[in-house]
Amino acid sequence: MTRNLTLAIDDDLLDKVRVLAAMKRTSVNEMVRGFLTRLVAEEQSKDEAREALLKLIDESEGRGGEGWRPPTREETYTAASPGLIANSDVFLDTNVLLYAALGRDHAGHRWERAREIVLTEDYCTSGQVLAEFYNNAIRKSATPLSPDKAREWVRVVAMKPCQPITPEVVVAGIDNARRYQLSYWDGAIVAAAERLGAKVLYSEDLSHGQTYGSVRVENPFLPA
Repeated sequence: MTRNLTLAIDDDLLDKVRVLAAMKRTSVNEMVRGFLTRLVAEEQSKDEAREALLKLIDESEGRGGEGWRPPTREETYTAASPGLIANSDVFLDTNVLLYAALGRDHAGHRWERAREIVLTEDYCTSGQVLAEFYNNAIRKSATPLSPDKAREWVRVVAMKPCQPITPEVVVAGIDNARRYQLSYWDGAIVAAAERLGAKVLYSEDLSHGQTYGSVRVENPFLPA
């Protein structure tokens, strides 16, 4: 069953949409239908991700080992084996996911805040973040995740907007590293956040309150 929908659109915008539709050999009606279909699918994916993350977080409570901390990005890439590698309000750096996944014992109040972030905020990540998460989650904690469980975390988090590692992101990461005197890996995190349109980057590795281009760094674990 289909129904008609009436939309009020500025004349200039409608003219541009008609030209774009002609270039794509489709109709304005099909473009609107496709946009709405994708929008609904994205929201459903977010809901599914939230439910799956809630289950994973509940399973992870109490893991980690006393005194554990996530490695810095420099430590990750120094020790890593060779080859490791939608607009949202917030971009999550790797440690936020590690605190949420590895449990309360190693993180204390950070686990509570990380849990709140992954369950309630509109966030995005990148292929680099997910690779770092997997690499650290299976081997850096006193009680690491199993490879299967870490893979499930990656699969679920990737249901949120996730910036792949592209040549453009690599080049932008290099430019950021040179401009702001960062490591390449930190520069690439900033580049991915910018590409996804995030205005805030939750990170412990970068300076709280610092702005890099259009992205502002916030450490969500600092006292209010």
